[in-house]
Amino acid sequence: MEKTTMTNSGIPYRAVGDILRMPEALNKVAQEHIDEGYCVSRTAFGVVIVNLDDGEIHYYPDGNVIRMTVFQRAGVVEVE
Repeated sequence: MEKTTMTNSGIPYRAVGDILRMPEALNKVAQEHIDEGYCVSRTAFGVVIVNLDDGEIHYYPDGNVIRMTVFQRAGVVEVE
C-alpha cells in the first residue's frame, strides 16, 4: 500500500464573487483540467479531484473561495 502525504493544504486558488456561482466555478475548474487531458472526478459535495501520476489535487469550496490541496503518493518512481 502506498503512503499518501499532503504537500500543502488549503491554498486559495480562485475567488468567486457570488457564492451562488460556486457550482459553476467548480465546474469550470474541472473542465479546465479535462481540457488539459487530466482525469477528473467529483464528489457529492462538489469537490473536484484531479488525478495525477503521483498524487491528486483537490479543489473545494470554502466560503467564496475555491481552495486547493495537493496530495502526493510516496514511492512513485519516475521512469525516463
